[in-house]
Amino acid sequence: MASEVASQGHRGNLQVIVHSARQLAPADFKLLKKPSSDPYCVCSLGAQSFRTPTINENLNPTWEHPGSIIMGSFLPASVLKLMGETQVSEHDDTQNLHLLRFEVFDEDLMSADDSLGHCSVDLTDVFSRQEEWIQFELKLRPVPGMPAGGCLIVSACWEPAPFLPTYVLRIVSAIVFAVAAATCFLASQCRWQSSAASPLLSEPGVAAALLLASLTLILATAFHFVLAHAAARRPIDELAAEQSASQGLSDALSTYGVPGKAPTSDA
Repeated sequence: MASEVASQGHRGNLQVIVHSARQLAPADFKLLKKPSSDPYCVCSLGAQSFRTPTINENLNPTWEHPGSIIMGSFLPASVLKLMGETQVSEHDDTQNLHLLRFEVFDEDLMSADDSLGHCSVDLTDVFSRQEEWIQFELKLRPVPGMPAGGCLIVSACWEPAPFLPTYVLRIVSAIVFAVAAATCFLASQCRWQSSAASPLLSEPGVAAALLLASLTLILATAFHFVLAHAAARRPIDELAAEQSASQGLSDALSTYGVPGKAPTSDA
C-alpha cells in the first residue's frame, strides 16, 4: 500500500503538530542536579524540515508546535516555465515520499547536539483521510550509545492542493484587469459612426473619460499583481502553495488550547 501511495505524486500541504514527548532519556549530568535534557524536535520530509523551540531541563516537554510541509508542485510545469521558473523545486522531491521523520535532540552550547531518539510516521493513512487530523504516539528508537526510553506525540493532516489554487485565480484576475485596461484604451481611440446629419467626429468627453479609466485600471492591475505576490522574494510555486493552505491547522491548535501560530516550513 505504501508503494502505491508513493507512486501517486501528491500535491498539497502536509500540516503537522508536534505536541509533546514523555520520559525522554537524560543527556546532561550536573552536580547537585537531577540528570536532565534540553530537548527540541526536528520534523523532516525529504529536503524540507522544521523544528520546535528548545525546552530547558525537561524530560517531559510540551511544545504544541505547528509546521507545514509543501508536497509537489501547486502550479502546472507549463505555467512555471512561462513565468520564468524552470528549476526543480525542493517540494518536487517530497511528492513521492511517504515517511515523515522525527528526531528529538538535546541542545548543547559547547558541543554537538545529542540525539535522544528518532521515529517516523507512515503517511499512507494520512493521505487516505484527507483534511482529517490523526494523532500518533510514537516510541523513540535510541541511537547507539544512548539509553532507550521515551515517546513522541504528534498529529498530522493532509490538505490536497485544490484544482484551481487561490494564487492562480488572483493571477487570472490581474490578467482580466489588464485586458480591460487595453480595451478601454482602444475604445478611447474609436470614433462614433458617421451619420447623414454630421461628419465623422469623436463624441466630446468620451475619449478623455476612457483614457482616464485605462490609466486607473492599469494602476489597479499593478497593485493587484503586487498583492498576489505578497511583496515577497520567494519562488512562485511556494506562493501558490501558501495561498492554498487552509485554516485547518489553526482550528486544530485551538482544539488543544494553543493560541494561533503561523506554520513554519524551513529547508
